[in-house]
Amino acid sequence: MTDRLFLAAGCPDCAMIKGELNLELVLEDKPNQDKRKLLIFSAGSDDSARDMLNHYGLSDKFTPVYLTEEGKILDDVVDIIRHVRGNGFSRGVSDD
Repeated sequence: MTDRLFLAAGCPDCAMIKGELNLELVLEDKPNQDKRKLLIFSAGSDDSARDMLNHYGLSDKFTPVYLTEEGKILDDVVDIIRHVRGNGFSRGVSDD
């Protein structure tokens, strides 16, 4: 299964999320404990972020956006960070 995370340059919330990510796991395309992978799409401008979100049917959203394999859409930074942590994509920080 593959989740998708949409980020953009110059986005403070996106930077917070990036800081949570276990980049070794994510960038090396390794699945988490549930065999789920995370693809990161990072736009360099507002226009490219808009194009990217439109392509995935998320035209009413703004980065950051997390789209699960099951179609669940997360667009609140706290919810995204909780999801990243809960699915083993974080650097080991826990909400507990």
